[in-house]
Amino acid sequence: MLAQLQEEGVKLDHVPGGPIVSRSVVDGNQNLTLSLLWNIIFQYAINKILAIDQLRAEVTILKEILSRRKQLKLSVEEKDDDFVLGLPGRRVSVDERGFFNSEVVTTLLDWCKVVCSYYDVPVDNFTVSFSDGRVLCLLVHHYHPELLPLSRVRMQTSLSHQLMEMDASRDFLSDSRLDPELHRENEKENFRALSEAMKGLNEVPYMITPSDMIGTIPDEKIVITFVSYLCAALVDISQDFRAAQKIQRAWRRHKFLERHEEMRERRRAVIRVQALARALLGRRQLEVMKLNR
Repeated sequence: MLAQLQEEGVKLDHVPGGPIVSRSVVDGNQNLTLSLLWNIIFQYAINKILAIDQLRAEVTILKEILSRRKQLKLSVEEKDDDFVLGLPGRRVSVDERGFFNSEVVTTLLDWCKVVCSYYDVPVDNFTVSFSDGRVLCLLVHHYHPELLPLSRVRMQTSLSHQLMEMDASRDFLSDSRLDPELHRENEKENFRALSEAMKGLNEVPYMITPSDMIGTIPDEKIVITFVSYLCAALVDISQDFRAAQKIQRAWRRHKFLERHEEMRERRRAVIRVQALARALLGRRQLEVMKLNR
């Protein structure tokens, strides 16, 4: 059975703790058995949930829109393009020894980075970056602002404070940023807002619990699985929205051309009427002149 799974793409060799063999399962090796289960989930669920070409196209579109915003100076703060791809000195991709080191997961992380760069929130990995709930809230808000308004996202968290401490060029705006209780409450509020918003996305299984996220290093496997489902739903929404925009633009253009042609016809009609009226008036003036002679 394991040989068949390996033939279908399930990774058995490069996993933490050594290669997965039949004996690992029979002997009850918990770590390797869990690794096998997660690799099966990844192969038969996540790879089927996410269409890599569609996801790449979405990332490209988001980057183009963000670039235009920067050029038009609509973003709050200009940043280098390296921000989208991660910041120096931080872990910028999925660990090479992790369960889900693949093109799909790398592209998924790029998607998270690009979306959150609209709001100046860095995303470096699928663990600590997601621990305060900001990233998940921003992903939902970006595509579904009516489900999760930006005003519900609490930006002052333990993670944001740590990132500010790492950047000596930034000054603290208030002492409230140093309040651990406030940070923890903000993080709880982020996950409350996310939980409420997920009720509007019924197709996404909500497998995140605040106790497994706040004040700890979240399980990378659970985060990737949840974000995969979330991405699949949101990107579909994005495509539907863009399709609707295209239809609206096409309809507006059609109506504009229709009104333009109607106005041209009216102008032609007015010109014809005016020409006939002038000709009629001219003939009458000639007749009057002849009678006066």
